[in-house]
Amino acid sequence: MRLATTAGTVIYIIMMPISELMGSWARKHKLQFAYFPILLVFVCVLVRPNAIHYFRNTDAFQNKKLPNIAFESLNQEKINFDTEVTVIDLWSTTCGVCFEEFPIFEKLKQEFEGNSKVKFYSANVPLKRDTHEKTLNIIEELDYDYETVFAEKFEMIRDSLEINGFPHLLIVKNDTIRYLGDMETDRKIVLTNTRNVLKNILK
Repeated sequence: MRLATTAGTVIYIIMMPISELMGSWARKHKLQFAYFPILLVFVCVLVRPNAIHYFRNTDAFQNKKLPNIAFESLNQEKINFDTEVTVIDLWSTTCGVCFEEFPIFEKLKQEFEGNSKVKFYSANVPLKRDTHEKTLNIIEELDYDYETVFAEKFEMIRDSLEINGFPHLLIVKNDTIRYLGDMETDRKIVLTNTRNVLKNILK
């Protein structure tokens, strides 16, 4: 409710002057009949999704030390994140949304191909019914263009990062968490577009 109220207030403050300008433009061009449909499309397509995504992720921007979280490779060797910026897509096998975001994550990774400062990982977080073999079969079927690593325990991720659900995008710079929230690469999302967030972190 607090999120909805805050987002609604911001939308109202932003839309009041915009609405007045659009109304003046419509009257000047004798297009009053088109004013409300245009305003409705503008709010629904641009303002509302940007406001919702922004307020969902206001706590995602962080600047704190990365906890001691252990990840293993496919060969069960410990992973050391030795690049300046590390982008980790945290997911579980029971998360349908996670599977929908895999191709988006792959495309994001490809856009930063060639930048030696950043590396992308998909990190599976095991739940109670998961087995290593089952997860390996899923990864083999997906056949995406990024390295998959494995968290030792769900409880470790939950307690260290204070998250209970997936997917979550984790961006780390020099052992410091800079972002922990939703991944959004739709070009309509301007304020917290993941591409822009990553570009700013890489500066």
